[in-house]
Amino acid sequence: MTTLKRLSLALALMVIGAITPLQPVVAQTDPACTEVVTFMAAPFSDGWETYQAEMIADVNGLEAFWAATMPEVWGRAFESPCVVEYDPATVPYQSSCGITPEIAASNAFYCIPEHAVLWDGPGFYHPLYTELGDKALLYVTAHEYGHAAQFVLDDMPQRSVNLELQADCYAGAYLQDAVAQGDMTEGEASEVINMVASVGQSRFGTTWFTRTHGTSAQRLLAVSQGYEAGVGGCAMDFESMRTDGGLQRPAQEAPAPGDYTIDTPNNGDVTITIPDEGGSVIITNSEGQEIVVTPRARPGRRGNN
Repeated sequence: MTTLKRLSLALALMVIGAITPLQPVVAQTDPACTEVVTFMAAPFSDGWETYQAEMIADVNGLEAFWAATMPEVWGRAFESPCVVEYDPATVPYQSSCGITPEIAASNAFYCIPEHAVLWDGPGFYHPLYTELGDKALLYVTAHEYGHAAQFVLDDMPQRSVNLELQADCYAGAYLQDAVAQGDMTEGEASEVINMVASVGQSRFGTTWFTRTHGTSAQRLLAVSQGYEAGVGGCAMDFESMRTDGGLQRPAQEAPAPGDYTIDTPNNGDVTITIPDEGGSVIITNSEGQEIVVTPRARPGRRGNN
C-alpha cells in the first residue's frame, strides 16, 4: 500500500470517530504550557528524540507563519495556543474543553476555552509518524492551528462546515508557505493536498463529523484554494461552492445504504459501504484492504477538530 493510501485511510478513521473502547477517567494535571509542545504521553521506544524534534519544528513553523501573516493581512498579533500531546486516559482540560478520554482517543482537536491544540500521541500521532514520517501529520496540525487563528481573529464561521473548510484552507496556505521557505517540496505538498480528497465525510450522512467537516470535494477545494491564493483566499463560502466554482444545492438527506465510490487523485478508488441504521461503516481501498468503523455522536463537544 502506498504512503498516500495508508495516510488517507488513517485520516478517514480519525475524522469518522474514535473506535477504541471507553477508558476510565484518570485524574489529570493540566499543563503549564511553557514549552513549544508539552509532551504528556509516554515516549515510544525507537526514534523518540527525532519525533520530538520534528513535532517542535512543525509547531515552530506554524507559529512563525501565523506570527508574520496575521499582522500583515489583518493587522492583528497572533496569540500562540498551548500545544499538548496527551495520552487519552489523562487528557487535560476535560472539564473546560468538554472532552472525555473516549472522545480524545485517536483524535486531534482545538479547544476554544483553553486556546489549545491537542492530539493523541500513542493512539494517533506516534503510529502514523512511525510508519509514514513527519509530513503525514503536518496537515492535521496545520488544520488545528487554522482553528486557533479563527479564534484569535474572532472570525469563526457560524455554520460548522464552513468553520472546518476555512481551517482546511488555512492549512493549505501554510503548505504554500512551507514550500516557499524550503521546508517542504512541491511534491510533498501535492501529496498532502491529494490526500485530503479521501477525508470528507458527507457520504455518511448521520455522524457528527458528517455534519461539520464537508465533502471530499469541498475539503480538496478548500485546501487547494489556500495553497494557490494564501490566507486572503480563505474568506469565502466553501459550503456553497463546487470544485468548478458553481453553486450547489446543500445535501438535505443522508444517502441510502449501499456502496459509494470516491475516485481520489493518485489514490485509486476508495469504496465506502453505508450500512443500515446502527451498523458499521466499511472503508475499502483499491487493494481490497478494509477498516470497519462504528461511528458515534460526540455529545458535549466544545472544541473543533
